[in-house]
Amino acid sequence: MMSATGKRPKTSIVSQKLVEQAGAFLAELPEKPKEKLSLREAITQIQDQIKAALAKGYSYEDIAKILGDRGIDISASTLKTMCPQADAKRPKSARRPKSTPRSLEARRKGEAVARQPCAHAMRLLADCFAPTRSAAHSARPRRDLRLIST
Repeated sequence: MMSATGKRPKTSIVSQKLVEQAGAFLAELPEKPKEKLSLREAITQIQDQIKAALAKGYSYEDIAKILGDRGIDISASTLKTMCPQADAKRPKSARRPKSTPRSLEARRKGEAVARQPCAHAMRLLADCFAPTRSAAHSARPRRDLRLIST
């Protein structure tokens, strides 16, 4: 709606009766089915049938070809990823739990943990405070000591 000056009106006024009628009309609308599905949505909808076909002896390659013939283009590997077989022939390899450091185990038990400096820091300390043969440095430790935190 443009006025003669080319500007839009700042506010529009709508009657309460029209608002109520529009609201009632929208409330009565039936559910609109989704016409286009993503590949994942389509496979999710027919997942039970895919698993039944796998149980009957069909392979993922067979099912992918059947679906492709019917307009659902999907590779066997994608199908296998989206719809894994419940009773797989190979059991999944069990992961070994990560080993926890002794200090973490001690903290969990409530024991006090003394932090041990790393070997590199110990060597630096030993080098800094080692006696030197030079007379100028014989009695004083070096001032450029840099500790590495662990």
